[in-house]
Amino acid sequence: MSIGERLKYLRKKHKYSQIELGLKIGIDHSGISKLESGKRPVDHNELIAFCNFYRVSADYLLGIKKDEEIENTESFPESEWTEEEQIAAEAFVIQLRKLRSHNKK
Repeated sequence: MSIGERLKYLRKKHKYSQIELGLKIGIDHSGISKLESGKRPVDHNELIAFCNFYRVSADYLLGIKKDEEIENTESFPESEWTEEEQIAAEAFVIQLRKLRSHNKK
């Protein structure tokens, strides 16, 4: 299974549309589509974002390990944020990425 297929599998397993997932991790839905279909590679920052979001190892996403469970879950503690705080933080990250992208131009 390719990295794109694993990303699509995880998105469907967690019942997210490409738009919903994109909003949560700050990637445009067309970018999600291209990643899942293998039309563009996953960059380092995106790999980390997907690993953290789905709580899987990079070894799993890269196809090195077949088991999606991570061995040491202490590095991914359960969030103590309220849903409202999580939404606000996600919106902040999206805006920050847009600013960063704009400044690169």
